[in-house]
Amino acid sequence: MTKKAYAWTNLLMIVFLIFWNSYANTGQVFGRTVGDISARSAKLFTPPGYAFSILGIIFLALLGPGFLQVRPAYHPSTDRDFILRIGPCLLVANLGTVLCL
Repeated sequence: MTKKAYAWTNLLMIVFLIFWNSYANTGQVFGRTVGDISARSAKLFTPPGYAFSILGIIFLALLGPGFLQVRPAYHPSTDRDFILRIGPCLLVANLGTVLCL
């Protein structure tokens, strides 16, 4: 994959991850929200459903690395090798997160 392809694929995957997480938490995917699943599991320590709201902040923070890849991919004067180093890892991590929801 090229640097531009990694940059755009990762940004689109992050945007899809945010959309999918929001949609899955409405309860329309499997009929349960993340808080419902947390409340049903019997563990020694189960956080309350509102504790999972931190995921929204984390997913929005992922937009930073997404945009940090797109802009340098088009500027020849900047070091763009980091895109080839973190691009595949970020793509696999976000794809895994989408598949786990």
